[in-house]
Amino acid sequence: MATTDDGTRTTFLGEVKSAVTPHASLLVLGVLGLMIAFITSYTGAFHHPAPADVPLGVVAPPQVRGQLVGKLDRLPGSPWTRARCPPNGPPGSSSRTGRSTAH
Repeated sequence: MATTDDGTRTTFLGEVKSAVTPHASLLVLGVLGLMIAFITSYTGAFHHPAPADVPLGVVAPPQVRGQLVGKLDRLPGSPWTRARCPPNGPPGSSSRTGRSTAH
């Protein structure tokens, strides 16, 4: 324990009060709050990690395209809304460049 100039002893709480400013304590509390918020949001993102309503574009030869889309749509527990075939032309080029599976 430390002593003051007049010879009296200070308590631990008294030493902390004299060493830590309100500005520093608010800064530390703010950083701790930000850390807790980040950890909470990060773990919340992994609460239900299964994908849902994912659009699926199927690029296949015309002979098997319909059959493949039908099989994909009938899969149990599939995460996509509905399998779709891109319009005719180079296989999937318009869907790939536009990043869309909608017709």
